Amino acid sequence: MTHLRDAMLYLTLCGIGSIVNAQTVYRCGPGGHSYSYVPCPEGRAVDVGDRRSVLERQYAQRAAATDRRLASEMERERVAREREPKPNAGSLGMGPRNDDDQPTKAKKPKDFKSKGPAPVKPPKKPPPSAAGTSSTADPSSRRAPG
Repeated sequence: MTHLRDAMLYLTLCGIGSIVNAQTVYRCGPGGHSYSYVPCPEGRAVDVGDRRSVLERQYAQRAAATDRRLASEMERERVAREREPKPNAGSLGMGPRNDDDQPTKAKKPKDFKSKGPAPVKPPKKPPPSAAGTSSTADPSSRRAPG
């Protein structure tokens, strides 16, 4: 079914390509940034014919056919990989478990002894500083007492 659809699309595009080659295209607008099949003021005709040689066109067609064949093979391989059964991730704790898997309880280390809460330490006292000097100032910049 997809091959028929691809063939129809290819023939349609080839037909459109031959129609485009048979018509004159005009470059229009400020700076020539738009194209039209209808002549426009200050527009100029543009040659849109295929400038490739017969050999170049045949090479491009063969390359496109090879790309389509490779893409089809890659799709078949991907679909086959997706159909393969997935490994059981339940034993890694990452997915649903099998009925064979038994839940395990967390065990405490053998030498674990609760020491209780840690004692609260009193805050450190700032170093004595000279009157009128910040306690955060460099000691060499402090004023001498007196």
